Amino acid sequence: MSNIEKYGEWITTETGERKLLCNLRALIADVGDKADKFYNTDARDIALIKKHYKVFKTKIPLFVARQYMRHRVSWQELSRRYVSGNKQPFEFYASKSLKEADYCDSEGDVSYDIEDIYDMQIQHYNGLIYQGVKPQDARGILPQTMYTEVWSAWYPSQLESFINLRIEAHAQNEIRELALTKQRLVQESK
Repeated sequence: MSNIEKYGEWITTETGERKLLCNLRALIADVGDKADKFYNTDARDIALIKKHYKVFKTKIPLFVARQYMRHRVSWQELSRRYVSGNKQPFEFYASKSLKEADYCDSEGDVSYDIEDIYDMQIQHYNGLIYQGVKPQDARGILPQTMYTEVWSAWYPSQLESFINLRIEAHAQNEIRELALTKQRLVQESK
């Protein structure tokens, strides 16, 4: 057997036929009607890919994305090295506890809220860019609560594993919500 197995997952169809579900063929499925010109992918194969292989575009904070990427799926993330705050504005996640906290300077006499902190970080980032600091370096001052966009592609067993692990009570609330949302979306698509 060729080494293609490590790039796909074998599934059994309703008729008992074994098929290899792989990333390349899923990407070809996105081509639509023209897909039959590539690798002899026929309509039945495309339907099979669409049924089993799941692709998600997800907007999540960086700290959630780092947990998410541990599941080692096909992954593409928005790069702040190339996409500035001018091209796509910065957005931040704030948990209830962050929203309710008081933020003070080192003397403890000036109070800020979390939105003030985020605005200051954007101002500092823009100031660094204005001074000629490269975006890849300037992004280092942006917080882990900054949103990113992630495109991820999942074989059935990967998605099942992610959902089962991340809906557990000990999982961080934000990743648990993400897993529950994916679970709901998969159930609704059946």
